[in-house]
Amino acid sequence: MRWLQNVQVRDLLSGLARGDVDATHESLDQLPQNASLAHIRALLIDRGQLPSRDEALARFTAWIPMKIDTVRAPESRDALRRFATWHHLRRVRMSAEKDRGATSAAHNAKQEITVAANFLNWLGDRGTALSSCGQEHIDLWVSNGPTTRYTVRNFLTYTAASQLSRSLVVPRRTVKSIRRVDKLERIEMIRRILDDRSHPTSHRLAALLLLIFGQPITRIVSMTIDDFNLADTGAQIRFSDDWIELPPAVAKLVADHLENRAPTMTRAVDQSHYVFPGSRPGQHIHRDSLKTALNRLGIDLLGTRNTTLDELVAAMPSPLVADSLGFSYSALAQHESFQGLRFERYVAGRYSD
Repeated sequence: MRWLQNVQVRDLLSGLARGDVDATHESLDQLPQNASLAHIRALLIDRGQLPSRDEALARFTAWIPMKIDTVRAPESRDALRRFATWHHLRRVRMSAEKDRGATSAAHNAKQEITVAANFLNWLGDRGTALSSCGQEHIDLWVSNGPTTRYTVRNFLTYTAASQLSRSLVVPRRTVKSIRRVDKLERIEMIRRILDDRSHPTSHRLAALLLLIFGQPITRIVSMTIDDFNLADTGAQIRFSDDWIELPPAVAKLVADHLENRAPTMTRAVDQSHYVFPGSRPGQHIHRDSLKTALNRLGIDLLGTRNTTLDELVAAMPSPLVADSLGFSYSALAQHESFQGLRFERYVAGRYSD
């Protein structure tokens, strides 16, 4: 009843009831986008009145022309349009077709497109077209701004391959240090999360998926109940095709959470297939909400994840960790190198403690 007192909610529901607003994604996309509209859209999808769609992909698709319009020179706008459409939009669509959705891919694509737009306007301010951009411009660009400027590399690689620019070199950014936490601190944190019942089980379980398995937040929030296998003798979890046996204490926490998932503001979550349901029907919790919850638990997300993956590749060959936990070989090879281990030992069958 409090929600219905919102003027935006009443106006939109009245428009749908009178037929002034069609109950279609296309019609809703033409309205001012706000939290009330997003919630009503989620309700219509959950009740089968609208087809399901990846909202991150939809927002990204609508965002592209607005970002392109911020580029002043017509030639530069065309280059950015091709980069955004043929390079990034295709990839984001492919991510949307996968179980994990397009949220992470769209976020990364927006950053690269935004940096490219800023770079093109920066060139324009200096009276330089993209086609005549030289190496001296690249060196000046990356040396006089934030580190995000280095992400212009993919844009220039694409434009060079498309013969829109010369072949230019963007230097690799040197990472001074990579955040990590103390190994014993991580173990103590796992023990504390297991024993401390003052926090919601959803936050404790998400924390353990990070602390034990090094899973990224974007993957944790989109996990479904099909990723768990509960039995009288314990529980299993999967991040790829392989099932992993959970320790008894973690298995009990999983069972407690799945039995008592918090209801949303509009309905119970019994029919939700997400392990961590969001406040909107049919959707999982937003990654920013989970990040905030884990930060309140005192967890350094990036440092903890790096240390967890370090410890996992020290305990077993990194290809086995990658296959079991859904990571790429190249990503875990970096943690193996940090630990002073050698991938060749596994290939040659000589991996040992």
